[in-house]
Amino acid sequence: MNSWFANVSVNMKLALGFGLVLFFTAILALTGWNSLSKLIDPAFCKVVVA
Repeated sequence: MNSWFANVSVNMKLALGFGLVLFFTAILALTGWNSLSKLIDPAFCKVVVA
C-alpha cells in the first residue's frame, strides 16, 4: 500500500486530503442539520394569522 502512495504527486495528495476534509465536513453538516430539524417542535414554527 505504501508504494502506490509514494508514487502519487504532492498535488494529488493535497487534493485528496482537502477532498476528504470537505467530504467529512459535508457529512457532519448534514447530520447536524437533520438532528436539529428533528429537535425543533413544529408547533412553534407555525405563524398564527389573525
